[in-house]
Amino acid sequence: MYAVKHDGAAGHWMNVALFNWSDKPEDKTIDLQALGFHAGIHLHAFDFWEEKYFPVEAGVLEFKQIPPHGCKLLRFCEADGKPCLVGDTLHTAQGAEITEWRSSATNLSITTMDLEREATGSLWLWLPQEPTKVTVTGKPGSFKVQDGLSHIPLTFTGNAQVNLDW
Repeated sequence: MYAVKHDGAAGHWMNVALFNWSDKPEDKTIDLQALGFHAGIHLHAFDFWEEKYFPVEAGVLEFKQIPPHGCKLLRFCEADGKPCLVGDTLHTAQGAEITEWRSSATNLSITTMDLEREATGSLWLWLPQEPTKVTVTGKPGSFKVQDGLSHIPLTFTGNAQVNLDW
């Protein structure tokens, strides 16, 4: 297992990679308290490869049958009731590419760095309400709400400016 704490414009989070180095499927566990998460804390968790969200409380998580030489790349952050980046697929750091994060009672504005490529991916955001309007670099954007998260697909070159109203 490999764990990295991040602090950035998108808040505080931890990426955890679970590796199965064997030639057969294996179960793996993560002890979130051993990683510094306090007992009873509510967390958002996101699986980068499977693009899957799951809420958790600090404790022990078990992942069944990770494929041979497979990897789980997970992002954990506190579920504190504030607008939050739960996960993204723009970069494996899942949030380090965000350079600016401004939120108010009814709006969120996110700016990404220039990834020096045509970037295609998605943001998964926890918001206090469902968005009513999304723009990406000044143009109408799309979203869908799934599992209580707002899923925002993106394709851009250079920096992206994402604005959401709710």
